[in-house]
Amino acid sequence: MRWRRPVACRYCYCLFGSSLSTVQLLQLSPASSHATTTSLAVPIATTTMSMSGAQSGASSAAFSRNRNDRRRSFFTYSFASSSSTSSSGRGDEKKVQLYVPLTARSNARTLPETRGPNFLLQPDVVAALCRVRDAESELEDLDKEDTKTKRKQWEPWCRWLDTQEHPQKLPDPLEPVAALCLPEFSGSENGEDAENGRRPSVSELVEEIAPQLLGDSETVVVIAGEGEPLLRYGAVLQLARRLKENQGATALSVRVTTNGLLLHPQPGSTTDPERESQTKTCFPQLLRDNGVDAVSVALMTHDPVQYRELMNPHLSGGEEDDVMTAHDRVCQFLETALKVDGLQVEATAVDRPDVDKSKTEELAASLGLSSGSFRWRTYFP
Repeated sequence: MRWRRPVACRYCYCLFGSSLSTVQLLQLSPASSHATTTSLAVPIATTTMSMSGAQSGASSAAFSRNRNDRRRSFFTYSFASSSSTSSSGRGDEKKVQLYVPLTARSNARTLPETRGPNFLLQPDVVAALCRVRDAESELEDLDKEDTKTKRKQWEPWCRWLDTQEHPQKLPDPLEPVAALCLPEFSGSENGEDAENGRRPSVSELVEEIAPQLLGDSETVVVIAGEGEPLLRYGAVLQLARRLKENQGATALSVRVTTNGLLLHPQPGSTTDPERESQTKTCFPQLLRDNGVDAVSVALMTHDPVQYRELMNPHLSGGEEDDVMTAHDRVCQFLETALKVDGLQVEATAVDRPDVDKSKTEELAASLGLSSGSFRWRTYFP
């Protein structure tokens, strides 16, 4: 089946619901392919509902396109596919998965990076993730004296990707960071935390997503992407809350994909008393309190030493020097999340040949996860 490139949107991208469990991209990108695009919403065929947008490799044979079901909006569009069984229990309903990237920055190796050197994504998805890079770079460029030096580094590549039909690799990831520079949150007139201009903003994302929540489709919004979304935890909480407030009649669920290295907001990150009080509450509880229905956590391995080798974690306060700390944090995140009422919890790992699968599954079970709540992602060596 020949895949046809859809019209790209700006900051999010969509996946079909599908019964496929594991699929693999069959075509390699050209050696000269180093590109990006300027729209961030992208639809692609999916594996399962629990896959994150930046992590799912898909076979060109599995690209299921239905142009008649596609709805376009000013910024984004979505695909819908019939599902024989929905969460409401009714058959023959439509399901849409909309993946929303908040940042390209991560405090460890990015989850797409962990999938292997030949992990490929559809060109529209690569473009979407690179537009996030460009959007974030605008804030970094604000301090420059010459505003003409503001760059859209990935825009030319994005235009090139708009002409491509074959899967592509993501560009090399950005340097890991322990935290994002998010100075004092400032409330705007509409109640949104401006994050001092960091983009993509919650308002931009809500504007893109909202038109896709107006039909009879069952929609899963997955806050995921190239980077670690909880580095922008304020935006995560606000986005989930606003989506749930505005969902209307749509059956909507929100899932966050995370590496699990951040258990609490950083103390001192704000002088707002209400926000400062949040630093005493764990992220899983904050997520649930603000409308998040599920979390997917990258456990990766049973071995703390191997975890450091695989993920290269960067934690604040020099804690990355303790080889046990990072892996312990992930385990603690999972244990804490499992205690939060109403929060669905999944753990994942990449099926690398050097990872002991049985011991990793045993660890997941010891943390309280059922066998159905643990999933192996395909590795692309």
